Amino acid sequence: KNSENGTVSSFSTTFVFAIVAVKKTVTGSGISFNISPPRSATNMESSSNNPALSIDFHTAKTDKPLGKDLDIVGIDLDNSVSEKYDSAGYYKDDG
Repeated sequence: KNSENGTVSSFSTTFVFAIVAVKKTVTGSGISFNISPPRSATNMESSSNNPALSIDFHTAKTDKPLGKDLDIVGIDLDNSVSEKYDSAGYYKDDG
């Protein structure tokens, strides 16, 4: 919904999900949540006039020595490359 005075609307969300491979030898790419103005979701090139945010959940991991951890959560700002990312996992909060 567009705000009446042009300010950015605030929101918060919490969710839990699992991506489970049918075969352990086959991995998928993952899932991505995107927030952008209309008609810019496929054009993630950097632009101050076309801001976009994407949260990526990658689901692949390599066992090769010095292999890159691809089981990550990444944040993409105005481009399609995760500049900030960390290993994905479940962390129980014992309060």
